[in-house]
Amino acid sequence: LFLPKQPASALEAVEEIGMEDIELEQAVQMVQMGQNPMEGILKIRSIVEKDSTNVEAHLWLGIFSLQSGQTDKAKDRFETVLNLEPQQPEAHWQLGQMSMQDSLYAQAVSHFETAYASDTNYVNALFFIGKSYEELGNSNKAIEYYDRYLPFAPDTVVSNRVKYFIDQLTFLFLPKQPASALEAVEEIG
Repeated sequence: LFLPKQPASALEAVEEIGMEDIELEQAVQMVQMGQNPMEGILKIRSIVEKDSTNVEAHLWLGIFSLQSGQTDKAKDRFETVLNLEPQQPEAHWQLGQMSMQDSLYAQAVSHFETAYASDTNYVNALFFIGKSYEELGNSNKAIEYYDRYLPFAPDTVVSNRVKYFIDQLTFLFLPKQPASALEAVEEIG
């Protein structure tokens, strides 16, 4: 049995990618577990210095920047991720959340739509698209996305709350009845 041989440079590249992934995972665990988090951050930065196209490393630096309150740095990292991988769902999710916090609801809608379109596991994006449309004053779109989210609500408390939002939006935009019609209903009842 003869197997095709790969050049040594190809094997070295595969080994380098594997080692880089392991280093990244270890560095992330250091930060998340509180085992000298700054050392973990420095290791992730070192990975980015070696390979500026490492999407996962940029993504983790963005997440850790956000967790430490460095929103400008986080935004830059997430935008770098999107420059490297335009449909990367987690970067869009994070930028969507940040856009909502900054009351940039149209921008948030765009990020959440892309996150969900790229990975349907981001079902909560449907809720936040609805919330963003509500903030933009587009009740029909808000109701549409809240309705789309309902089957994915994790429990009845969340489901009931979303139904309440839908009911509120529906009630606010029902056609107004003339006073005489309301009086007639009261007399009958």
